[in-house]
Amino acid sequence: MSRKLYLPMITEIDPSDTILYIRKPGPIIRGEGDTNLACGSCKSVLATGCTTAEIARNLKSKGRVLLECQCGATSLVDPAVSVH
Repeated sequence: MSRKLYLPMITEIDPSDTILYIRKPGPIIRGEGDTNLACGSCKSVLATGCTTAEIARNLKSKGRVLLECQCGATSLVDPAVSVH
């Protein structure tokens, strides 16, 4: 059974942040795990089968990793946050 993690929303963006813009419905990142990451505002699934730590590690961002949902909300992909 997959677990769903609602990502925290943020309002302030730093120039060092990496932002992935989601323009179509459905997840833009797919992995093999059992965790789904969802928008903290509209609850749409943005990534399936991966953790926040995996996304941050794979993107090798110098700053934070943010996902901007098609609803307009910006969510933080915090590698320190996990599903229990």
